[in-house]
Amino acid sequence: MTNPTSTGHDPATQTAGPCPLCIYRELSEGTPKIWTPGTAGQTVAGAVLSIGLTETPYKAVPHVDLWLGRTERIRVIAYGATLQRGLREARPQVGDRLTVRFNGLATLPPNPLAGRREPRQYRDFTVSVTRGHH
Repeated sequence: MTNPTSTGHDPATQTAGPCPLCIYRELSEGTPKIWTPGTAGQTVAGAVLSIGLTETPYKAVPHVDLWLGRTERIRVIAYGATLQRGLREARPQVGDRLTVRFNGLATLPPNPLAGRREPRQYRDFTVSVTRGHH
């Protein structure tokens, strides 16, 4: 015997397809897993569910929760400047289709005037948005 869910029904006896309330709860409750690309060329794309801020020890950084289909969702956190700039320029809204591509590591050349005497690597991203979800 299965335990009833907090929606008040037993999913084992559900015959009319997925329960709309269960789908809503899957897409709106809790924190989605975080997208952490490791290889250049990795891409994530989905419909924007929500936009918010993630607190770090240094400052709050923007994040976007994406719906990937069915009840799968993922959070893209803009820790670095290129992803923050990409999101700021794309200005995604709830319902838009957002695509984020990790381009790999790029290198900033030394710039003594900016206090950077050595080259510095950073994570480079490309962000694109299609307005609306269709």
